[in-house]
Amino acid sequence: MSLREEFQEYLAQNRMTECDVVLIAVSGGPDSMCLLHLFLSLREQMPELIVLHLNHGLRGRDSDDEEEALRLFCVENQVPYISRKIDLGEISKAKGLGLEEAGRNERYAFFDEIAREYESKDRSVRVAVAHQREDRAETLLMNLFRGAGLDGLCALKPIRDRVIRPLLFASREQIESYVKEQGIMCFIDQTNLQSDFSRNRWRNTVLPEIREVSVKDPVEALISTAELLCADKEYMDERVDEIFNRFRTEIRPGIYGIPRRVITENHVSIASRLVRRLFREAFGSTTDLSRERVEQILSAAHSIEGNRTLSVPGDRHVGFFSDYLFFRKNSELCPENDSLEKGNESDPFITTARYLGKDYFLFGKDSELSYAFQNRDIDKTIEIGLDGTENSLLFVRLKTVENPARVVYNNRTWYCPVSEIDRLVLRSPRPADYVRPAGQKGGKPLRRFLTDRKVPPEIRGRLLVFAKEEEVLWIPGMVHAKGFVDEVSRLRFEQGQKPEASFGTKEKALCGIEILDKPKRIGPVREL
Repeated sequence: MSLREEFQEYLAQNRMTECDVVLIAVSGGPDSMCLLHLFLSLREQMPELIVLHLNHGLRGRDSDDEEEALRLFCVENQVPYISRKIDLGEISKAKGLGLEEAGRNERYAFFDEIAREYESKDRSVRVAVAHQREDRAETLLMNLFRGAGLDGLCALKPIRDRVIRPLLFASREQIESYVKEQGIMCFIDQTNLQSDFSRNRWRNTVLPEIREVSVKDPVEALISTAELLCADKEYMDERVDEIFNRFRTEIRPGIYGIPRRVITENHVSIASRLVRRLFREAFGSTTDLSRERVEQILSAAHSIEGNRTLSVPGDRHVGFFSDYLFFRKNSELCPENDSLEKGNESDPFITTARYLGKDYFLFGKDSELSYAFQNRDIDKTIEIGLDGTENSLLFVRLKTVENPARVVYNNRTWYCPVSEIDRLVLRSPRPADYVRPAGQKGGKPLRRFLTDRKVPPEIRGRLLVFAKEEEVLWIPGMVHAKGFVDEVSRLRFEQGQKPEASFGTKEKALCGIEILDKPKRIGPVREL
C-alpha cells in the first residue's frame, strides 16, 4: 500500500476530516511538506484547505526566504496561505522559556487564533500537524524521564480537540522516501541536525544508542507501549468522567465542586484524576497543576476540617467548603468569604445567595433589623424600609386564603393560621432561637438545625427569619413550623391535625405571607 493510500485510510479510520475547514500547519520541512502534498493530492475529497506558517525569525534571511518560497508554492497550487512572523528569541527571553517551549506555545496560539476566526463564522475547523511515528516515540521517552503519568505517556494522539495528526502512522523513512519520489520542495532546518535542543539530543544521540544495545527497534517498542498505556488511560478516563458527572455540584453560580468524600473514598489513582478533571473544568487546562500540588490537595482533603482555601499557582485557589472541593480564580466570588451577591441600587438591603443549588434570603447590611407584623397588615402589600431613608428593604404581601386547595407555591411563600400574624417578627437569627419543623415531634436549637442542614456558617447570622419570641416559624425556602408551604405539607396540615392542635386556637382562617420580587412602589414606606 502506498503512503498516499495509507494516509487516506488513516484519515477515514479516525474521521479526521469531518469538518468544514482543515488548517494545515506547514513549517517547510519534509514532514509538513509531505503532509501538505498528501492533502492536495486528495483535494477533491477534502474540506476547504488552508496553509498556516509561522516564521520564528531565528535564522534571519533563511527564514524569510523559506516563508516566501512557501507562499509562492501555495499560489502555484491555488491553496490559501496565512503566515505571520515573530521574534521567537525575544519572546522566549521575555517569558523566561526555552526556545522549544516558547516556539510550541506561539505556534499553537497562532493556530488557535486562526481557527477561532473561522469558528466564529459557524465553520467547524481541524488543525493538521505533521507529527509522525518517531515523534510519538521520542515524546513518550522524554515524558517518561520527566516523571509523567499516563497523560504524558499517551501524548500525541491521532485527534485531540481540534488538532489532528494524519501522519502519526508513518515513519520518518517513509516520509523522506515520498518527498524524494514526488520531488517535493522542502527545506532542511540545520538546527534539527544539531543536539543543542532537548528533542534533538534524544533523536540524534539517545535513541541511536538504545537501538545499538537493544534487540528490538526502540521506536516499535515505544509505540507498542504507548498503545497499551493509552488503552488503560481510556478506561480510567471513562471511569473518572462517570464519577465526576454523577457528583459534580454547583456551589455558587459558575463555581462547581465535588464532595470531599468522593475524593477520600476513592483510590488515589481515581482521586488524583478527579482533582485534575475539576481543575481542567475550572480553568480550561491542567497547566500549573503539578503532581506535587495534586498530592497536597489530596492530603488536605483527608485532613482539613471546616471551610478552608489553599493557594494554587496562577492566581488560583482550591477551596474546601461545606464538605465540597472546588477551584476558583481570585477574581471570582468565593463562598467562604463572599457570602452575599451585591445588591442593586433599588434593592440594596435584601439579597439572595445560592449555595449548592439552594437559594438563601439574606439581610445585606444590618442583621439587627426587625419588623413586627400586626393583624391590620392582612390583605395588604407592605413596603418595609429603613427609618429615615427612601430605600425599600423588601416587600411583603399578606393575603387571606379563601381556598387552600388553589394556592400557588414557591420558596418565597408561607401559609399559616391568621392567629400567628399578630406579633410575628421578621428579623435575623438570635442565639436563643429554636425551631420545631412541621410534622416533627421534637424541636432543636436553630444553630444546630442550620448546622445539620449544612447552611454555610458565614450566612447563618443574616438569614431572614419569621419568629414569635424565640420560636422560629418560617425561614423562607428552608423550614416552616406551622401551616404549609407545598401540597404535601398542606395535606398533612389539613388531614393530620385538629384545628385546635395545629392553630393553637379554634380560628380556622389562613393567611399567605409572600416575599415579593421587587414590585413597584405602592404606597408609603412602613419604617422599621
